[in-house]
Amino acid sequence: MTLLGVIISIVALGVGVAGGIFGSNLYNTKKLEDAKQKSKQIIEEAENSVKVLKKEAMIEAKEEALKLKNEAEEELKERRVEVTKLENRLRQKEETLDKK
Repeated sequence: MTLLGVIISIVALGVGVAGGIFGSNLYNTKKLEDAKQKSKQIIEEAENSVKVLKKEAMIEAKEEALKLKNEAEEELKERRVEVTKLENRLRQKEETLDKK
């Protein structure tokens, strides 16, 4: 092998190593960008899920509050009916006593 052949081989080896390093760095940079994008997407999906869960919890709480309100109103209505009946009975007893 001649000196020129050795020099060309060394230069070719250097270009190959440099190309390999450059290619490896380019590949790693692409992988890093992909990972960043994927993590960003996961965070956005998690934030959206939190919003949905919050809305669902709020709706559920409002429904429960409305249910309790309706139950309280129904109980109040029943008690009013009972008080009215007791008032009528009392009035009848008073009338009966007044007649005697």
